[in-house]
Amino acid sequence: MEEIKKYLIEIREAQVMMSVKQDRNTALLNKHAELLDKSREEQVRQNETLLRNTITVEEHHRRSLALEKQIARVETEIEPIKAHVQQLTGVGKFFRMVGYVAGAIAGTIGLVKLLSIFVGS
Repeated sequence: MEEIKKYLIEIREAQVMMSVKQDRNTALLNKHAELLDKSREEQVRQNETLLRNTITVEEHHRRSLALEKQIARVETEIEPIKAHVQQLTGVGKFFRMVGYVAGAIAGTIGLVKLLSIFVGS
């Protein structure tokens, strides 16, 4: 009978140890489940952010393409203006040279008249 009693005590102690291990494992399992839930929530947030960023990039790309087309159109429209400015610049240089020549001629005539006054008197 003593042996049976001793054996039952050993079984009880083993049951208690198994119960303690089971409680510890259950706590770890619950912690892992909580971490998994948090990880899934973070993944959902990241997916939402990725979707927003994708939409933003697509909108930016659309606007960039529209601006590139507009720049090309403006560059085409501005070409005649550039040609006109170059013409005016050339005309301006011409009149400036005419002015220099006219000034030189007028100066020479004035000098000749001044010299004729001094020489003639």
